[in-house]
Amino acid sequence: MEDGADEGIMDPAPLTYSDEDDSQPAWYKHKRHVLVLTSAGKPIYSRYGDESRLSGFTGTVAAIVGKLSTYFKGGDDSVRYMRAGKHLFVFVLRGPVWLVAISCLGEGVAQLERMLHFVYQQIVCILTATFAKTLTARPNYDLRNLLGGTDVVLGNVVRLSSYHPGFMLGAFSCLCLEPSVRHTTTSILRLVKAPEVVLVVLFSGSSVVSLLKKKNISIHAEDLLLVSNFVMSSKSLRASESWTPICLPLYQSSAFFQAYVNFIAGDVCLLILSTRSDADHFYALSEFNTKITEELRGTGCLLAIEYTVENPSMQSGELPISELRHFIYKSEPLSQFYMSPFRPPYTGSSMEKALLRRYQLLHAKVVDASKSYRQLCWVSDTEMLFAWSSADFQLLASFHPLTSKTAVLAACNKILRWVKQDEERLFASPVPTFL
Repeated sequence: MEDGADEGIMDPAPLTYSDEDDSQPAWYKHKRHVLVLTSAGKPIYSRYGDESRLSGFTGTVAAIVGKLSTYFKGGDDSVRYMRAGKHLFVFVLRGPVWLVAISCLGEGVAQLERMLHFVYQQIVCILTATFAKTLTARPNYDLRNLLGGTDVVLGNVVRLSSYHPGFMLGAFSCLCLEPSVRHTTTSILRLVKAPEVVLVVLFSGSSVVSLLKKKNISIHAEDLLLVSNFVMSSKSLRASESWTPICLPLYQSSAFFQAYVNFIAGDVCLLILSTRSDADHFYALSEFNTKITEELRGTGCLLAIEYTVENPSMQSGELPISELRHFIYKSEPLSQFYMSPFRPPYTGSSMEKALLRRYQLLHAKVVDASKSYRQLCWVSDTEMLFAWSSADFQLLASFHPLTSKTAVLAACNKILRWVKQDEERLFASPVPTFL
């Protein structure tokens, strides 16, 4: 399904176009290509087509990038991007791994660079960063042997990083819950008592319900986004209790943790990360999962979680701001964000994603360190978008196009007060640790 098609905004991307290659005109008609290759031109991943049939194309790309790089010999610089007609080519070079994005959708260089960053980090999440040493020693090594079966995972990270607020903001979202429900859920997760466990997370789709971490462990929002995408994209993990290695790239990129994964109900998933990988430990964590599931059901927490998921409009009360259509708020200290429910005129996933992509363009400008402004307004015939960045928060909002700047600022201040009042319901603050 091509970009902008009307699939659900958070639904997994289907496997597509695996029978295409660069000899077919249809392959060139896709609006956004993402390629991962070695510095020797060996294909690793392609968003569209069969990598094994794209070696000629990736070899040409590697030759062009390599030739251009000779102009920067002796320096730290390298080719970043080039334009050809309506297409933008963006390159991210990570040692022996080269990532390329080719787009005609109007995105900026920074957006596509960030997308390629997440693709690389997702590969690290699957393999650890040690795969780079293998490619350095053996540039023609076929990395696809190690990545087998992860096309959907990589395809989803490409898709989500093009519009998902978490990837734009470097933050994760929490399911909106009454503080008492979240507190009870967190207490239930404390049933996991094993010194080797470093992280316990209860997910509901891509949102965090509750989490616990080991003392002195720093859990980055980006790692949670990558782990969530890996878990939610893998059909095999949904089928039954699973025991799989996984890496947290920002915490420790060269080592695996062992992840116990079990979907308790629907998209509600329990994830336990541990430093032990033996079978006895798996069975011990499985027993903890049974106890946690029983407690979540017995206390009514699971029912409350499922009700909130099924009734997203009930997650927050309506703000009494008539001009306001939609907003996203990020707490900088917590690295968490809240997004309000979509409402008209943003009906259907195509319009929702289009709004989120416009937010991305605005966000890239307002957080640009080379710019002096921290508030930015963009007006069209159909809407007014406003971005505000500070040390404590980031705010993106959409208004009726005829809203005055004074009214926009007043509305944003109302949003800030509302978030402060509802903080315990919107966020997991602070992230608790094991006792």
